[in-house]
Amino acid sequence: MMRKLKLITAFVCTILFGSNLYGVDWSDFRGPKGNPVHDGELPLNWNTKNNENVAWKSALPGRGVSSPIVVGDLVVVTASSGSKQQKLYVLGFDLDSGQQRWKRSFWATGRTYTHPTSSNAAPTPISDGEYIYAFYSSNDLVCLDLTGNLMWYRGLAHDYPKAGNDVGMASSPAIAGDVLVVQIENQGDSFASGIDRITGTEIWRVPRDPRANWSSPVAYQDAQGDYTVLLQSPSGLNAVEAKTGNEKWTKDLSCGNISSPLKIGNSIYFGAGGTTKLALNPTDTTPE
Repeated sequence: MMRKLKLITAFVCTILFGSNLYGVDWSDFRGPKGNPVHDGELPLNWNTKNNENVAWKSALPGRGVSSPIVVGDLVVVTASSGSKQQKLYVLGFDLDSGQQRWKRSFWATGRTYTHPTSSNAAPTPISDGEYIYAFYSSNDLVCLDLTGNLMWYRGLAHDYPKAGNDVGMASSPAIAGDVLVVQIENQGDSFASGIDRITGTEIWRVPRDPRANWSSPVAYQDAQGDYTVLLQSPSGLNAVEAKTGNEKWTKDLSCGNISSPLKIGNSIYFGAGGTTKLALNPTDTTPE
């Protein structure tokens, strides 16, 4: 267990080194450009035993398979512990020193069972630069400010008690302007929801196919400044308006249920029996 934790924190420090060097926040699952590519040079090798290319490392209070995020000089990670992974953590560390600035813990309100290799803290948190939003496999959603103060808390399992699957959820939230989007697809209560990022109030909810899916939503702005959210599932790729959840277009294809769509420039890439590419047009109608 300790070996695994050290490997995770060593990875954190490697990411941090690059972010600190180039002054770029890595505030969500895929970073500032919406894809997992960093423009800077990062070390190809590191070793937690002899601290090669490791700035610092810190033990976590539980298991965490989510990715770290970097907001200014703050590093945020999540973890979960307990016999049923029922205790949830959000931790803030100083980017340069690795000193823990704060730790917040909560009790899960939903289903906490996950595969032994996963964790309740599987989804990666996200930040808009002002607040931190942490999501968990138990469908608990928490909003904190950058000093760890609680802004609001949503136990989505209270409203949707059948949301969950046999190995745990892992979809990470996305921010689209003032809307926080979560994609909760499973064999029970399956849906995507747009939540007011300031108040935690649900703005819209759209039903999704009741099938297991671990894909994360992806948000992007069009030429008019409006946000669109991409939702990938085994039955296809959908684009919805971030403000309303109304469908803009859909592609009915057999897609992967683990990978997430990727937008680079005017192209969208997603897994559908291989990698499929769609080209967006200025009117953002159905792409080809």
